[in-house]
Amino acid sequence: MERIRIRASSVLALAIVLLVVYDIGLRRGEQLNPATPPAIVSAKEFQLLGTDGKVRARLVTIEDRPSFVLYDGEKSTPRVLLGVSGAADPIFTLLDRDGRTPRIVADLTAAPVANSLAKTVRSGLHLYDGSGKAIWSAP
Repeated sequence: MERIRIRASSVLALAIVLLVVYDIGLRRGEQLNPATPPAIVSAKEFQLLGTDGKVRARLVTIEDRPSFVLYDGEKSTPRVLLGVSGAADPIFTLLDRDGRTPRIVADLTAAPVANSLAKTVRSGLHLYDGSGKAIWSAP
Protein backbone atom coordinates (compact mmCIF):
# COMPACT_ATOMS: atom_id res chain seq x y z
CA MET A 1 0.00 0.00 0.00
CA GLU A 2 2.86 2.33 0.86
CA ARG A 3 4.48 1.55 -2.49
CA ILE A 4 1.30 2.46 -4.35
CA ARG A 5 1.05 5.78 -2.47
CA ILE A 6 4.72 6.64 -3.24
CA ARG A 7 4.28 5.68 -6.90
CA ALA A 8 1.06 7.74 -7.19
CA SER A 9 2.82 10.74 -5.61
CA SER A 10 5.74 10.39 -8.03
CA VAL A 11 3.44 10.13 -11.04
CA LEU A 12 1.44 13.15 -9.84
CA ALA A 13 4.64 15.22 -9.31
CA LEU A 14 5.94 14.23 -12.75
CA ALA A 15 2.59 15.16 -14.36
CA ILE A 16 2.66 18.60 -12.67
CA VAL A 17 6.24 19.21 -13.83
CA LEU A 18 5.35 18.21 -17.41
CA LEU A 19 2.30 20.48 -17.43
CA VAL A 20 4.36 23.44 -16.18
CA VAL A 21 7.08 22.80 -18.77
CA TYR A 22 4.45 22.45 -21.50
CA ASP A 23 2.77 25.72 -20.44
CA ILE A 24 6.10 27.58 -20.41
CA GLY A 25 6.89 26.22 -23.86
CA LEU A 26 3.53 27.42 -25.19
CA ARG A 27 4.06 30.89 -23.77
CA ARG A 28 7.58 31.12 -25.26
CA GLY A 29 6.24 29.95 -28.60
CA GLU A 30 3.65 32.75 -28.56
CA GLN A 31 6.41 35.30 -27.94
CA LEU A 32 8.69 33.89 -30.64
CA ASN A 33 5.88 33.52 -33.19
CA PRO A 34 3.65 36.57 -32.82
CA ALA A 35 0.12 36.51 -34.13
CA THR A 36 -0.66 37.49 -37.70
CA PRO A 37 1.24 40.66 -38.66
CA PRO A 38 -0.80 43.81 -39.19
CA ALA A 39 -2.35 44.23 -42.63
CA ILE A 40 -1.23 47.87 -42.88
CA VAL A 41 1.92 49.47 -41.53
CA SER A 42 2.00 53.28 -41.53
CA ALA A 43 4.93 55.61 -41.11
CA LYS A 44 6.23 58.91 -42.45
CA GLU A 45 9.40 57.23 -43.68
CA PHE A 46 10.82 53.74 -44.13
CA GLN A 47 14.58 53.19 -44.27
CA LEU A 48 16.48 50.16 -45.50
CA LEU A 49 19.81 49.86 -43.68
CA GLY A 50 22.92 47.95 -44.73
CA THR A 51 24.83 45.67 -42.36
CA ASP A 52 27.07 48.66 -41.58
CA GLY A 53 24.05 50.69 -40.43
CA LYS A 54 24.14 53.09 -43.39
CA VAL A 55 20.92 54.04 -45.14
CA ARG A 56 20.70 52.19 -48.48
CA ALA A 57 17.15 53.14 -49.48
CA ARG A 58 14.28 55.30 -48.26
CA LEU A 59 10.58 55.34 -48.97
CA VAL A 60 9.52 58.83 -47.98
CA THR A 61 7.23 61.71 -48.87
CA ILE A 62 9.05 64.79 -50.15
CA GLU A 63 6.80 67.86 -50.21
CA ASP A 64 3.81 65.50 -49.78
CA ARG A 65 4.77 63.48 -52.85
CA PRO A 66 5.81 59.81 -52.55
CA SER A 67 9.45 59.10 -53.38
CA PHE A 68 11.72 56.07 -53.40
CA VAL A 69 15.42 56.90 -53.05
CA LEU A 70 18.36 54.49 -53.53
CA TYR A 71 21.79 55.38 -52.12
CA ASP A 72 25.31 54.38 -53.13
CA GLY A 73 27.34 51.99 -51.01
CA GLU A 74 30.10 54.43 -50.08
CA LYS A 75 28.87 57.76 -48.75
CA SER A 76 25.09 57.26 -48.55
CA THR A 77 24.72 59.62 -51.51
CA PRO A 78 21.36 59.48 -53.34
CA ARG A 79 21.82 57.96 -56.81
CA VAL A 80 18.34 56.86 -57.99
CA LEU A 81 15.04 58.67 -57.46
CA LEU A 82 11.60 57.37 -58.33
CA GLY A 83 8.74 59.63 -57.46
CA VAL A 84 5.87 61.84 -58.45
CA SER A 85 6.43 65.40 -59.68
CA GLY A 86 4.58 68.47 -58.46
CA ALA A 87 2.14 68.01 -61.36
CA ALA A 88 1.42 64.44 -60.14
CA ASP A 89 3.38 62.90 -63.02
CA PRO A 90 5.79 59.97 -62.50
CA ILE A 91 9.50 60.74 -62.75
CA PHE A 92 12.63 58.56 -62.70
CA THR A 93 16.04 60.16 -62.17
CA LEU A 94 19.59 58.80 -62.15
CA LEU A 95 21.97 61.14 -60.29
CA ASP A 96 25.70 61.76 -60.69
CA ARG A 97 28.17 60.75 -57.95
CA ASP A 98 27.56 64.05 -56.16
CA GLY A 99 23.93 63.05 -55.53
CA ARG A 100 22.61 66.38 -56.86
CA THR A 101 23.29 66.50 -60.60
CA PRO A 102 20.74 64.61 -62.73
CA ARG A 103 22.30 62.57 -65.55
CA ILE A 104 19.22 60.75 -66.90
CA VAL A 105 15.60 61.75 -66.34
CA ALA A 106 12.59 59.84 -67.66
CA ASP A 107 9.14 61.29 -67.10
CA LEU A 108 5.52 61.29 -68.20
CA THR A 109 3.90 64.67 -68.63
CA ALA A 110 0.26 65.51 -69.11
CA ALA A 111 0.27 68.37 -71.62
CA PRO A 112 -2.79 70.32 -72.74
CA VAL A 113 -4.02 69.74 -76.27
CA ALA A 114 -4.34 72.95 -78.33
CA ASN A 115 -7.91 74.35 -78.52
CA SER A 116 -9.23 71.63 -76.20
CA LEU A 117 -9.84 70.90 -72.54
CA ALA A 118 -8.28 67.47 -73.03
CA LYS A 119 -4.71 66.57 -72.12
CA THR A 120 -2.33 64.20 -73.80
CA VAL A 121 0.31 62.20 -71.94
CA ARG A 122 3.82 62.43 -73.34
CA SER A 123 6.86 60.53 -72.24
CA GLY A 124 10.21 62.22 -72.09
CA LEU A 125 13.82 61.13 -71.83
CA HIS A 126 16.51 63.67 -70.99
CA LEU A 127 20.30 63.19 -70.80
CA TYR A 128 22.64 65.61 -69.03
CA ASP A 129 26.42 66.00 -68.83
CA GLY A 130 28.41 66.10 -65.57
CA SER A 131 27.68 69.81 -65.08
CA GLY A 132 23.93 69.31 -65.43
CA LYS A 133 23.70 70.76 -68.96
CA ALA A 134 21.18 69.03 -71.25
CA ILE A 135 22.92 67.13 -74.04
CA TRP A 136 19.96 65.22 -75.50
CA SER A 137 16.22 65.19 -75.02
CA ALA A 138 13.19 63.50 -76.58
CA PRO A 139 10.60 64.57 -77.46
